[in-house]
Amino acid sequence: MRSKGILAVAFLVVCLTAAGLVVGMRRSSSMRPLQGFTLHISHTSYRSTGEPIHTSTQIRQQKSDGTWRLQTTYYNGRVDVTYGQPGRGVFAVDQQNQKLEYVSPSSARGLADIDWTKEPGFVGEEMILGYKTFHIHSEGNGQYVDSYPCPALQGYPLKVVNGNGRTKTVVEATKVILGEPTFEPAPDLPVSTKRYNEKIQP
Repeated sequence: MRSKGILAVAFLVVCLTAAGLVVGMRRSSSMRPLQGFTLHISHTSYRSTGEPIHTSTQIRQQKSDGTWRLQTTYYNGRVDVTYGQPGRGVFAVDQQNQKLEYVSPSSARGLADIDWTKEPGFVGEEMILGYKTFHIHSEGNGQYVDSYPCPALQGYPLKVVNGNGRTKTVVEATKVILGEPTFEPAPDLPVSTKRYNEKIQP
């Protein structure tokens, strides 16, 4: 059952909602100070032929207090912006309708304090872009997820691979910038919870 939980978490990371929804995973006995950072991230899908399709790029700015901003630029030029505010939630900006779409809860430390070495899906350590990550593998419903959370970057994964044996999607950081980022807070717009309420209904 715990492997399914890890699988769900990995999917939520890809969907930008994991930071506030990690429940029941083993926590480290010590809490390390959090480091602010900026990540440049690439999204690539691979067809069954192995042909890569670049779908989007992202810039994630995350402060040491857990507040973050994520800008996603798609291949067609569309740009989406999402904000995470610990204690308040994760919000997607809907510019067309001038509102904030509530996506999920959010906590200040999210993935930062999980002891990944004690998770059933722990495979081993791997260096990515010069940073130590923990390789976590999980499978379920014909799919697999390989996630590489980085303890030095608040537990945020530097790479996530989601596949089914025929096709796969790779989300990976291409550049890491350490330091407290500067960005404007989420715009002061009305908040809608309609989509979130529909998502959590049984």
